[in-house]
Amino acid sequence: MDKIKIVVHSLGKIRDAEIEISPLTIFCGDSGLGKSYLAMLVHYFYAILWEKRSRLTQFFKSKGFDYKKMVSSFRGEGEALRFSKKELEEWLAKDAIEYLRYLLKNDTLQGSIGITLPSKVPDEIIFNYKEELVGLVNDDEVYVLLSTDHISLRVGTKLNNNIGDETMSPFSVVLAAELITLLFGDYKALAKAYCLPPSRGPVMTENVEPKSGLYAEFKRQKEELESATELKSSVSEDLSKLIRDILEGEIVQEDGGEYTYITRDAKIPLSAAAASIREIAPLTLIAKRNNVKTISVLFEEPEAHLHPLKQRMVADIVAAFVTAGASMQITTHSDYFLRRINELILMNKLKEKNEHVFMAFCAEYNVNEKTALDSKLISAYYLSEREDSTVDVEKQNLENGIPFTSFYKAIKDSFKIYDSLERSLK
Repeated sequence: MDKIKIVVHSLGKIRDAEIEISPLTIFCGDSGLGKSYLAMLVHYFYAILWEKRSRLTQFFKSKGFDYKKMVSSFRGEGEALRFSKKELEEWLAKDAIEYLRYLLKNDTLQGSIGITLPSKVPDEIIFNYKEELVGLVNDDEVYVLLSTDHISLRVGTKLNNNIGDETMSPFSVVLAAELITLLFGDYKALAKAYCLPPSRGPVMTENVEPKSGLYAEFKRQKEELESATELKSSVSEDLSKLIRDILEGEIVQEDGGEYTYITRDAKIPLSAAAASIREIAPLTLIAKRNNVKTISVLFEEPEAHLHPLKQRMVADIVAAFVTAGASMQITTHSDYFLRRINELILMNKLKEKNEHVFMAFCAEYNVNEKTALDSKLISAYYLSEREDSTVDVEKQNLENGIPFTSFYKAIKDSFKIYDSLERSLK
């Protein structure tokens, strides 16, 4: 993906930050500083391109481009409309804040950001139209073909078009496909954007009525996944195996829609399983029922309720998703998770230097070679509080892996206090 840049002038306590979107974007640091805000901002761009409907439709309406009103004036072929890249960037910056308000159910959230789309997106985006005559003699219908530089879409007939601006403007569908093509290389490269919020486990097993957009989106996506067909692919099976290793069993959806956790010789309702099992369960559905290379996942606190060894294993899953072509946005407090990510980065360096030694290492330590992680796919950010209580966002140098500033401080303080207590006892 060609990278989108977000400049955060102000958002919550965050000031003067710059974020670059990568296939794996990680935010770490102390609690309450705004990691989730930034992760949701990154998720927004995947969500708006996949969803295609109401949000981008509002962009065209804000510019006065109403397809239903414009289509009657189309004659033969010609230019339908044009707008500048800057106009789109400015609208996206405002809409992203509106999207955060929706996800958080916080209408008072204030923020000011700037968006820079990559150079692959032209300075001016032009939509052309062409009338097409389709049908038998004396029973002809005129269809409209909308096109940009890379995308063509046959819309409905001029008199009875089958796409209305109230839910999905044809313009928004074409723009989303054009941007996906420019950013990812193929309009089919982004098929779904998932969000896995913190404490997602109860939504998997209980009849929860979400109050925020984030949980409403998760519940809706869960229901869509439940009705989707499982895909048979080597990538899906590799990911499913990694998830089974963490779960020490498997999640199965029964005919009635309920979930069962099967481990060794036991079979219990998922609602009776440990919190760690329920938190990871959604990944099973995502891995089994998607072409992984075409998805994005906002994955908050992947380490939640997991033993340190399992936290390392979930890092393997994240790496396997990204290596397979998925995009992920991560918030984390776990040094175990980040240490494992660093090991996987070093593994990839070993692979590039000497593949024979790399394969021997994987065999000796029973490591899945598909979890080796290219640091070029990663952007990592560390959030810390300034003296004036605003938050600084520092992009991390990944040359030797993700630094652990906050974790080193916590460990150092822990040893200092422990030593002091021992001396006092003596």
